[in-house]
Amino acid sequence: MKRHLGVAALLVALASCAAQPAAPPSTTATTSTPTSTVTTTSPRIDIPRNLAGVDPCKLFSETDFTRNKYGPFSLPPAPYEKIPGSCAATVSTGGPDDLVVLVGVLPRTYDAEKANNPNGHQGLIGGHHVWFSCGGTADNRSCAAWASIAPDHTLMVSLGGKNMNESRLLLNTQELITNVIDRIPRAS
Repeated sequence: MKRHLGVAALLVALASCAAQPAAPPSTTATTSTPTSTVTTTSPRIDIPRNLAGVDPCKLFSETDFTRNKYGPFSLPPAPYEKIPGSCAATVSTGGPDDLVVLVGVLPRTYDAEKANNPNGHQGLIGGHHVWFSCGGTADNRSCAAWASIAPDHTLMVSLGGKNMNESRLLLNTQELITNVIDRIPRAS
């Protein structure tokens, strides 16, 4: 029951993830100089990832949280059926103030996730564009990040719960998505 309450809090912040709108087309620009031509695409994916067989429940571990003083898993990672391709866990003592974690490899484009979460900001981690967004209420806050890992897939990481500090959540979300990106095998 406690897990469902925490996961429900994340779902409020991630409600837009459940919808799968048509993605806006990627933009391609070519810049010419007298000596070279450079082609760039949006979103940026410098290191393509091999998503075959990736289990989102194996992309994060208890150590990702204990080193940040959150505590051990109170409920270990398990598939989260409401968002196919995702995995949920709770961290701490099993109480109502536990940190709820959601990690997923979603069959949606990065641009679609940005459009669904317009009040965020973009960063670059390991050659991948990442969109960060926080939301919720003062007593039930969550932060999420979506990374461009393939043209038609996005990596999503979300942390949230009751009485959470948004700055700390955002910092820990950034750290976790950095670690998770590194754990996804590179495409050959």
